[in-house]
Amino acid sequence: MSLQRRLSSVFSNADAKNARWSWLRRSLYALMLLSLPYFAYLALFSRNSIHHSLLQRPFCEHPPAPAAAAEAACSPTTLAHIVFVIGASKTTWAKRGVYTSLWWRPGAMRGHVWLDGEPSGPWHQSWPPYRVLRPNAARFGREHAAAARMAQAVAEAYHATAAAAVGLEEGAGSGEARWLVMGDDDTVFFPENLAAVLNRYDHREMYYVGSSSESVGQNVAHSYAMAFGGGGYAISFPAAAALAGIMDGCLDRYNELYGSDHRVQACLSELGVPLTREPGFHQLDLKGHVYGLLAAHPVAPLVSLHHLDRLNPISPNSLKRLHAVRSLVGASRRDPARTLQQSICYYRPRSRPRGTVTLSVSVSWGYMVHLYPSAVPPHELQTPLRTFRAWSGSPAGPFTVNTRPEAAPNATALPCHRRPVMFYLDRVTTEESLGSAGQKQNRTLTEYVPELVSSDACNGTGFDAVAKMQTIRVLALKMDPAVWKRAPRRQCCKVESSKEDDSLVVEIYECKPNEAALMRHMVVVEKD
Repeated sequence: MSLQRRLSSVFSNADAKNARWSWLRRSLYALMLLSLPYFAYLALFSRNSIHHSLLQRPFCEHPPAPAAAAEAACSPTTLAHIVFVIGASKTTWAKRGVYTSLWWRPGAMRGHVWLDGEPSGPWHQSWPPYRVLRPNAARFGREHAAAARMAQAVAEAYHATAAAAVGLEEGAGSGEARWLVMGDDDTVFFPENLAAVLNRYDHREMYYVGSSSESVGQNVAHSYAMAFGGGGYAISFPAAAALAGIMDGCLDRYNELYGSDHRVQACLSELGVPLTREPGFHQLDLKGHVYGLLAAHPVAPLVSLHHLDRLNPISPNSLKRLHAVRSLVGASRRDPARTLQQSICYYRPRSRPRGTVTLSVSVSWGYMVHLYPSAVPPHELQTPLRTFRAWSGSPAGPFTVNTRPEAAPNATALPCHRRPVMFYLDRVTTEESLGSAGQKQNRTLTEYVPELVSSDACNGTGFDAVAKMQTIRVLALKMDPAVWKRAPRRQCCKVESSKEDDSLVVEIYECKPNEAALMRHMVVVEKD
């Protein structure tokens, strides 16, 4: 019996061990099955976290690269990085090339004027070099060949630049090509502002930068998604490379479109590259006087102006279009970032009883000053006066910006005291001054004189105080282009006390955080 009990005990222990081993094995299997989703989730989350962290980095913090290459990629965009593609014909260049010569700087810029044939006269050294690309009427038809030629010039400019060793053109200095910038021979660019705008974008990404037309009819006829070529547009080099790769077939697909700019937009749309809008590109599909629009420029760098050979002179004090534009371009070279930037302030003349009248001062730097004989609120002053007509000729537009009617004496729509007296730039000088910390600062003094040919004056309250003004002097520190990397904000101004009743001194400065115009100076003026 003892042997039997021993055998029974042995087999009983064996069964228990087998049971325990079976339970342990089942537990391990269960643990493994439960762990698989966890490890899968962990792997996916980790991979997404790495991807998310890369996306969150600033564009100058891409995955590690050689130090020299990374430093070059993150360096500021300058004029040396821009290749200009200027559309022209040998006929139009003879008439409009002078507008290009206003802003082109030999040796500091690169690019070409693209002609449809060899020029008939000598080619001046002060002009951009030219290349000839003839229209292909046999392929595109006589009606569409010119537009196809200029769209093709964009691809040709890319191939020519990419074929050069490091993208350098003759006499263009140093630096790789980052952007192609298209414009017409009557487009006036403001180069430093163009570089400042493009510097905000990562040139290693695919960008298409420009703006639409100011006339609704033109946008409807062509496309709101299109950058109008006369106002100019920029294409980053990666986008230009992809565009050049499909351009040949793309031109055939969109041969029925009207302009080269519409063809380029249609081809970029195939690549999925949308228009990035910048309000400083101005197509100016308008007629008549555009000073109402320019005097209320948006808080953005002035990049370009177009159609200046078709509009009235932008300054009525200049009888010739070119002279008026040259004045604005000359001022912009003293302080590019501040050009056309609006500042608004208010002033009570000492010669009048306190509280009877408040003058509104609206400065469009380097161009003109509007002086109103009443307190006009800023939201009105930053709305352009409708001194222009739409491209169709309609004075009522419609336009892509809000407008307000230009006041006239005895007007019923707008009271007389809402009509400005206009002063235009007469001269600009630059001087050095010392800052509060003793550092040297560049400061400009611009002087503005009344419009030479003005309409009848109003008889409303305060107009006598405005009408006697003969000079408005504006002081301003040179604006740092880095301001465009910050949130946009209009700069403030104040009117300094003047002993002379026929002049004003206005100082422009960066607003304090909580500073507001008009808060302490609003005076209600009765309507005439």
